Amino acid sequence: KLILLDSLLQEIIKMMLHLLFWVLLSSSPSFGKISSISECLLGNGDDLDACHLSIAPNLRDVMKNGDATNGIAKVDPMKVDVLNFNMDDAGISIKAEYTDNVIKGMSDFTIKSFRTNTKRKLLFIELEVKRVTSTGKYDFDGTAAVVDLDRSTGDYEFELRDSTVVLVNKLVKEGNQVVLDDKPRLSIQVGTMKADMKNLFNGKAPNFAELIHKVINNDPDRFLEGFIPPLKQKLGTVIREYYRVAAAGVPVSLYGF
Repeated sequence: KLILLDSLLQEIIKMMLHLLFWVLLSSSPSFGKISSISECLLGNGDDLDACHLSIAPNLRDVMKNGDATNGIAKVDPMKVDVLNFNMDDAGISIKAEYTDNVIKGMSDFTIKSFRTNTKRKLLFIELEVKRVTSTGKYDFDGTAAVVDLDRSTGDYEFELRDSTVVLVNKLVKEGNQVVLDDKPRLSIQVGTMKADMKNLFNGKAPNFAELIHKVINNDPDRFLEGFIPPLKQKLGTVIREYYRVAAAGVPVSLYGF
């Protein structure tokens, strides 16, 4: 009887240990493809910025392929329904609409900086992006020197090279965790830009078509005014969700709260 009782107790202990294991597993954060800042801090003391740099490389894979475990959609390639470009300068008035836009290459980045400012409660991310392309359809209309231009439609291609992307997010406390707010600031400094709108103005105004291309290529900031809002929204969402998972379990006091 004692042997039977001892065997029974052992089975009960095994069952309790298995139950405890599954309870702990289910209550732990599911990091999926995302590295944990709290795990990194175990070997780096309180060096948040060192751990930010350590988790950043996995962001490339999440941007390219998403993370189903944490419900994060991929953003490279990024699809944007409509982008607008307007120019009213030196007698030239142009309105352009770009549709069926597919933007590629945002995940091919090098980390320049990934740091916090605990006094101002800000997270700064600076990326160098080697090459970004965008393709789709254009629809141009406007006037030049009071002469109405024929409406022009066709395919377009844009290429940005050696760009610096800076994203700034406010750090906020949500319960016992620090997360990023949903109003990021995004800026892009372009090295070079090449625009190519196929058969612009239907070949009837080649000199003016060349001028339009020159204006856009020499002043990419003017063109990017239309691109930045959707980039900020889509890229900001991925980084915010990525950081929400990565920062799970990090003491809020490390961020100055």
